[in-house]
Amino acid sequence: MAIISVSKRHVQKVLGKVVDEKEFVRLVSSLGTPVESVEGDVVSLEINPNRPDLLSEQGFLRAFSALTGKSPGLKTYAVRKSGTFCKVEKTLKIWPYVVCAIVKGLSFDDERIRDVIQVQEKLGMTLLRNRKKGGIGIYPLDKIVLPITFTTMRSDEIRFRPLEFGRELSGRQILGMHPTGRKYAHIIEDQEKFPVFLDSAGTIMSMPPIINSDVVGKIDLHTKDIFIEATGPDLRTLHVALNIIVTMCADMGGKVLSLEIRYKGKSVTTPDLAPRTMKVQKEYIERRVGMKISEDVLKRALARMGHSYMKGKIAYPPYRADILHQIDFVEDFAIGFGYEQIPAVIPRVATIGHEDPLEVLKEKLRDVLTGLGLLEVKRYALESRRLQNERVFVDQALVELENSWSEEREVLRRHLMPSLLSVLEENKHHEYPQRIFELGVVFSPESMRVVEEEHLCIALASAEEDYTRIKQSVIALLDSLGLKCETRQASHPSFIEGRFAELVVGKAVVGFLGEVHPKVLEKFGLSVPVAVAELRVKSLLDLL
Repeated sequence: MAIISVSKRHVQKVLGKVVDEKEFVRLVSSLGTPVESVEGDVVSLEINPNRPDLLSEQGFLRAFSALTGKSPGLKTYAVRKSGTFCKVEKTLKIWPYVVCAIVKGLSFDDERIRDVIQVQEKLGMTLLRNRKKGGIGIYPLDKIVLPITFTTMRSDEIRFRPLEFGRELSGRQILGMHPTGRKYAHIIEDQEKFPVFLDSAGTIMSMPPIINSDVVGKIDLHTKDIFIEATGPDLRTLHVALNIIVTMCADMGGKVLSLEIRYKGKSVTTPDLAPRTMKVQKEYIERRVGMKISEDVLKRALARMGHSYMKGKIAYPPYRADILHQIDFVEDFAIGFGYEQIPAVIPRVATIGHEDPLEVLKEKLRDVLTGLGLLEVKRYALESRRLQNERVFVDQALVELENSWSEEREVLRRHLMPSLLSVLEENKHHEYPQRIFELGVVFSPESMRVVEEEHLCIALASAEEDYTRIKQSVIALLDSLGLKCETRQASHPSFIEGRFAELVVGKAVVGFLGEVHPKVLEKFGLSVPVAVAELRVKSLLDLL
């Protein structure tokens, strides 16, 4: 969770009254934002990762004002055309997208500058996953010359003075010498060219997602108008990040202006602050909260969460990153209505509970693997087709989403091995050995249905890892369960020939293990050997 600071005085202004500290903490926490501490006028709040729109004081006060009934309903924002554009030229495959906005008429003081920096940093940590999914830059508009160009340059062509640094550096020097450059170097250091923003005077504004220029990329007390950009690999996430910052600035009194983003062969206009809509069945919400709801009650409860409800359709704000399905409105209804107001009902059934045998086995597997020195990781079940197939040199049928919002989340994963290779790819800047495992669900299409199955995947990465080491780990794991396994040589395009085998217990094939092929390692930018095993947990349970 991220921690933000808000003014107690501003919160009490929303309430319209002064309340004692116990009541104050209760009211603030009702939004799902627990109070970490109250020191004088500074209130520290925990913000859940699913609500990045609350990462600024303005965002929190906007939501809190709706929840308390002072300003309920959907808040809309006007956007005027700026008449200028951002030209997108050469981009990196790993960093192809850009969204931009201009906000004019701001009045900054130390507190507001702190708020802008706070939300920029917190969004980078949470929504943008430590900048792996994007980076954000904010610039004083009076120090740059419009229009803007987003392109790439060689390291030796890049020279500017990064924020809070005493002299000019090249692109590669920034990654090695600047504190922020060293922290985020792993994102782009493998690239031959680096992304840059240039203004029409040829001034380098920044090197995303690393650092802004100290000359043209730092707002101060004299700044009135700002240019905002967000770049990265996930366009939907970038739109949300931009909308969060832009609406925060609008709540500070700024006027929002859009830009045309000119790609080769197409153009888009950002920011898009039009409300989003989704069809929601009232009966769906009723079943999940366990009570009958009138249209009026539903409308009022959703208005307290900043939404608008009309005839089975909900309009919601463009900065809400967590709204993906109508189940998300069930949670918002419960908060807006008040969890404490939902009547408690004792079920009219008598049951005796016991732990699911599958969960007992999974817990046993976790205990053994952590005892062997492995670290558990968790990945999303939704992944890209490229990760599940192309990057591991297989061509298998996958369960596809009908209307995917992102290329990164377009299919349900069929194996865990690509997921763990992706984890190793994202952590190759950390020291080796890296020994990880995941227990997770995989999905495979079968006739007219989708089969869900629990898998266990183990990945060992270091200069010493090989077929023998992964086999020893699997044998130790299965021995702890009282199962004796054999290996049966086989072939797989992801693994080195002669170093891949099926795992057989009795007559049942329960999984596979092997040493990952160098051509696969190259796809993930891994320079050390990796050995992998993947087992079907249900098959192990059946044998036990």
